[in-house]
Amino acid sequence: EEEFVLPSSADGEKEGHRAACTCVEISPNGLYAASAALDRRVVVWRLSDQKPIASRSADSVVCNLRWHPTDNALCLTDDEGSISTWEGPVASDMPHPAAVAAEEGEEEGAAAEGGREDSQGPSEGGLGGGAKRRKVSRLGKIAESDSEEEEGGEGGIAGATGPTPPAALAPSRRAQPCFQPGATPAGNSTRRFLAYNTAGCVSTLRGPDYNSVEVSFHDVSARNSRIPTLTDYFGFELGALGPSGTILASRARGAGKPSVVMYRPFESWAAGSEWTSTFPEGEEAKCVACGSSFAACATEGYLRVFSLAGSPVAVISLAGRCVALAASGSHLAVAYVEDDLTGQIRFQQYDVPSGSLVASGPMCLSRESELEWLGFSDDGVLASWDGETLRGYFPESFGGSWVPLFTASAARKAETEHHYVIGLDISAREVFCVITRSKAHFPQVYPRPIITTLPLLVPVVRNDAEDDNAAAMHQGLMFHRLDRQSNAVGITQADVEMDKTLLRLIQGCIRGDRLEAALSYASELNLQRSLQGALKLAVGSKKRNLGERISALLNNRESVVQAVNMEKENNANAN
Repeated sequence: EEEFVLPSSADGEKEGHRAACTCVEISPNGLYAASAALDRRVVVWRLSDQKPIASRSADSVVCNLRWHPTDNALCLTDDEGSISTWEGPVASDMPHPAAVAAEEGEEEGAAAEGGREDSQGPSEGGLGGGAKRRKVSRLGKIAESDSEEEEGGEGGIAGATGPTPPAALAPSRRAQPCFQPGATPAGNSTRRFLAYNTAGCVSTLRGPDYNSVEVSFHDVSARNSRIPTLTDYFGFELGALGPSGTILASRARGAGKPSVVMYRPFESWAAGSEWTSTFPEGEEAKCVACGSSFAACATEGYLRVFSLAGSPVAVISLAGRCVALAASGSHLAVAYVEDDLTGQIRFQQYDVPSGSLVASGPMCLSRESELEWLGFSDDGVLASWDGETLRGYFPESFGGSWVPLFTASAARKAETEHHYVIGLDISAREVFCVITRSKAHFPQVYPRPIITTLPLLVPVVRNDAEDDNAAAMHQGLMFHRLDRQSNAVGITQADVEMDKTLLRLIQGCIRGDRLEAALSYASELNLQRSLQGALKLAVGSKKRNLGERISALLNNRESVVQAVNMEKENNANAN
């Protein structure tokens, strides 16, 4: 590898960048490098003498770029999501960026000549002594050094033995491959899980001529009879456990062995309830999911939805490559990579019986993490886990947002400990997982893994004037708000529990003489009698100013109620 020193703004490079770089990419033949920076400029450099040979300005900051493998062109992606092409960044009288150099010696000679120019000291296009140098290897990775000269050794080439490049300069997230939530990799073991969730598991035992697929439940009393073991001649590699049956799928295994999907109910009152569908040649199952009235399978370009009787319900063209599927009740969620260049994962959530789109948008992942699990909570909330943060999607929260519900760093007892999430219950504020020794380890089939229950904790930061008891109440209040947003119609138990927590917080604020905070909590109370209780607390503590403001809140609330009741009466009389 050779070292490419990219001048910084401190070096006085007129034709280079005047701000920090966002990405660098080496041409296919290694003769040129293209870089983008926060100054909204894209610059092409000749590596032999490390001089800029072309540049252009962009409307937005370019966050990623790629050379065309065979043409003289660059593909650019900016921070607003726009994609554009720069045709002919290298002049026609110069070597083509995809053509192999004719003489290796010519490049070495040019590099030596460039080295002599650099040794003459600072110049208009050179490197000032002591200036910060950005070093780029042939792989296009960046590292920074404050030293004037670094050759070889640990500080030499970034990406080899040198320091790790800052994550902020990474060109994009690596495009994640498709995976089956709840499944474990095959590895060298003859047993593996095809599916594992809070209800039970689907495991397979690999044999010389055929496999055996077994369905079992954590609560053995939940079923009247044991599910018979399936003799598998298809080589099923994907599985999902639904409330009334299991969907299995195999991948294509060469000519004459296409991809097959099978649904097998737990119980049946009629013959022929088990069914299979064979995909056409060139189409292969990638992941599966099973709801209360449907079974779904994602392939390279389609999302196929079947009824539990095997009839096709819908065929949807995906906007990108599928990453994972999840189902619960009537809802089906699909996560997909919209563009392999950026690696951004998006999701869509459907209500299958009505054929409607419930929610869609980008997925939130922790830095340098991949999606490890996608599913629904026991109360129907879409959730995702990336190995560090468990998030739930709440459509009514701030126009639809992912809320962090659990962080591994707060629950981890050992640095190598990893949480293999299989489900959660938001109403009970619990997450269910299998704790493994490291991220590379997975739950084993035998002996059966132990499910650990951990508390859900939203990472709130409390007021410094509040005690630990108040912090615990804030946790409860967070979940009450989320529950309230999910059930926005009528008075629910969540409203009552939320008001109880708020009244305790108001009482603590009055004792601590934090009256503005007490008024803020009072404005969140849901019930009239709760406001009246807050007023009694203020009056009983002789906080007249607070009492007057809570009284005003109560009067405004009563006026609104009276106006609503009068409107209802007028509508009733009109009818």
